[in-house]
Amino acid sequence: MWALARIKISDSPLWNALSAASLTTITEFHSQGLANTAWAFSSCGLLDQPLLAAIAASSVALLEAGAKWPPQHLANMSWSFAMLVYTDAPLLDSIAAAARQTIDEFQPPALGATAWAVAPLSWQHRPLLDAIAAASLRKIGEFEREAIAGTVWAMALLSYDDSPLRSAISSAAVQKMSSFCPRQLARTAWAFAARQLRDAPLMKSIARAAVPRMPEFGTRDVASTAWSFAVLGFHDSPCIAAIAGASMAPIG
Repeated sequence: MWALARIKISDSPLWNALSAASLTTITEFHSQGLANTAWAFSSCGLLDQPLLAAIAASSVALLEAGAKWPPQHLANMSWSFAMLVYTDAPLLDSIAAAARQTIDEFQPPALGATAWAVAPLSWQHRPLLDAIAAASLRKIGEFEREAIAGTVWAMALLSYDDSPLRSAISSAAVQKMSSFCPRQLARTAWAFAARQLRDAPLMKSIARAAVPRMPEFGTRDVASTAWSFAVLGFHDSPCIAAIAGASMAPIG
């Protein structure tokens, strides 16, 4: 199932058969099987509510029984449900409790994925967010672009602010800005603009990275970047010209 999702096979009868087979044995799954199944269906954009409900119930039962889940399994489970925007409150509470106990064991990708997952689900769990922020601050030097952009975007979407982490994310982003993809550039700019947080070095770095890549920006990312700069009163002539050109391109 994991391999099918990896190569993006979306044959409906096949996935329906896999879902039916999983439902008959889901109570026998351990954390890896549960997380991998959720990940496989979410990666293919398959919202199978009966299967997700069964995965959630089995996961809660294991976690409440004291089973220790590896951090990556917790992160994958939360990410999978967030990708499908499927909320199961008991599962989220169980994941939060387990994650807080082992947060120091989370590697940057798992921290970033968990931080990102809380936003689409409007998962306002302050203790978990505080734990993620503290752990992320300790490991920010190891964060790659996905974790940086995902974490700052989630914090902004949930109106959660941690000044030390925000400053550390800004510094880390500036150092790795050249590797950011257009969506990550736009989301990082938006995250600071949405909270009215003026950070000139960060915005200058985003502008420099955005100019040569503007032809790759989607319409939404062009608009989001323009909005962010306008809200913050930030002006960079080359980037503004590139945004203007990208905005005119679909019309021409």
